[in-house]
Amino acid sequence: MKYEITLEDYLGAQRLHSRWRSRDITIRNILWALTIATAIILVFFTKYILAAGMIGAIIGSFIVPFVWNDFVSQLISRGTYKKLSAPQKHQKIEITENGIVYGSEKESIDWGHFEKWKESDGYILIYLDSKRFLIVPKRIDFNSESIQELKGYLTGNVEKSA
Repeated sequence: MKYEITLEDYLGAQRLHSRWRSRDITIRNILWALTIATAIILVFFTKYILAAGMIGAIIGSFIVPFVWNDFVSQLISRGTYKKLSAPQKHQKIEITENGIVYGSEKESIDWGHFEKWKESDGYILIYLDSKRFLIVPKRIDFNSESIQELKGYLTGNVEKSA
C-alpha cells in the first residue's frame, strides 16, 4: 500500500501523540486538588501572597498545556514537515504475520520492536520508542479488513496506550 503523509496527517498525528493519557489527567487533578486545599489553608493563616502564587500556578498549569499542544507544537510540526524529504513523505506499508514492512526503503520491523500504539478516528500511531512512531492514516486505500487486520496484529502483539 502506498500513501503520502500530508501536512494535515502530520499535524493530526502530532495532536494524537501529544494527547494526555487518562492516568496523566488523574495525576494532574489530584495535584490541583492538593494545591487548591493548600491555598485555602494559607488564606486562613493570612499568607495571601503564597496563596495567590499557588492559585497562579494552578491557572498556569491549566493554560500552558493547551497553549503548547494547540499552538506551539503545531508550529514546530509545520516546520518539521517542511524539512521532510519526498521519500519521507511518500510511504509504503505492508502488513505481515511477523511485522510491518514500512517506508520508502521497505524496512521490515518485527512486532516485538514496537512499544505501544494509539488510535484516533483518523490515524493509527505505532511507536518504536517514546518519540518515534509510524503514522498510518486510516484514509489510505486500505480496505476495511486491512485496517482490522493491522489492529488485530497490534492488539495481539503490542501494548495499546491508554
